[in-house]
Amino acid sequence: MGACGQAGAPTPGKAQVINVERGGPLHVNDGSEISLTVPQAAAAPRGAIADLPAALKVLWTIWLAGVAINLIVWVLVSGTAGDLIYPWPVWVAGPAGAALLAVSAGVTAIRRGRRSAAQHPPGGKG
Repeated sequence: MGACGQAGAPTPGKAQVINVERGGPLHVNDGSEISLTVPQAAAAPRGAIADLPAALKVLWTIWLAGVAINLIVWVLVSGTAGDLIYPWPVWVAGPAGAALLAVSAGVTAIRRGRRSAAQHPPGGKG
């Protein structure tokens, strides 16, 4: 038997459509209203990368690509030489990565400070 022939299942002629607006009451197609509110969804926590401006995301991508290429070349050279050679990719990754990390941390701190100040105005109570 199909779903329509089961006990308690809605029949095609008696199915009701319910329209839901976020935060508002439920409206049934027969004109009645149910006073049930849908809670607002909590904002998903955003990661540190999502809060960065596009320019810093591009710089991090360029840094990561440069470090990956240098690391692959170093592994290939070390593998063909039969011995681990001086780890020069550290000099590619280290200084530029440290500078990007410092700038990213500063931008994130400034943005969080502005967001906090916007939520709690200086003259307001809270």
